[in-house]
Amino acid sequence: MGALLTGLRRGSLGLLLTLSLSALRCGRDDCNDVQILQLAAPYTSYFGRFQSARVVPASSSSGLTDSYTDVYVATYGAAFPMPEPRGCTSYQSLGRSLRYRPSLYHRSFVVSVAQYPNGPMLIVEEQLSPGANSTSELYYRLAEQRPDPVQYYDPATQRTEQYADLPDAQTLLSLTVAGRSYQQVLRLTNPYAARNGAASAAVVYYVSPEYGLLRFEQRDGTVWDLTP
Repeated sequence: MGALLTGLRRGSLGLLLTLSLSALRCGRDDCNDVQILQLAAPYTSYFGRFQSARVVPASSSSGLTDSYTDVYVATYGAAFPMPEPRGCTSYQSLGRSLRYRPSLYHRSFVVSVAQYPNGPMLIVEEQLSPGANSTSELYYRLAEQRPDPVQYYDPATQRTEQYADLPDAQTLLSLTVAGRSYQQVLRLTNPYAARNGAASAAVVYYVSPEYGLLRFEQRDGTVWDLTP
């Protein structure tokens, strides 16, 4: 019995020593395990309409018109949020992004598909100006077909926070925009923007795997149709 207790004590001490060394390793400067996450088919063909830069006309339900210039697929250094590190492991996600820059408002939209540790993720961001912090970010797990919590930037704390309510997500079999029909369109509703956004904040997005952003609805009820 004494030998058994001694063995158990030694085993416990060994486990504690291993955990302690792992903790110390993760606190060291040379602990830099970077994992590159690659997209797989069919997500590598997302936004195929934009292999070269295009001008995307837009019109609103209130009679306004706009034009989004230089919309193209960015693959290297695409501007979407990176996954949070886990322990000593940090991630570099590879993906595909489209950026839309309206001329009537000081904001831009970024629609991305990126590989995350838990699978391919569709990310929709609204930024107050190009390169600025996103006012909010919508996340949708494509393989599991379910949304993740919205991330939003809080100017008071200057930190990114997580919103309590989940986005509403629906897949529309077809959607007609400006007389043209699109199939398998994802409709995403941002609960944070719906309750806290400015009047012109985008609340509902309609996204096509091939054509990207097709329509968005503002908090004030204005609907914008894009014709890529």
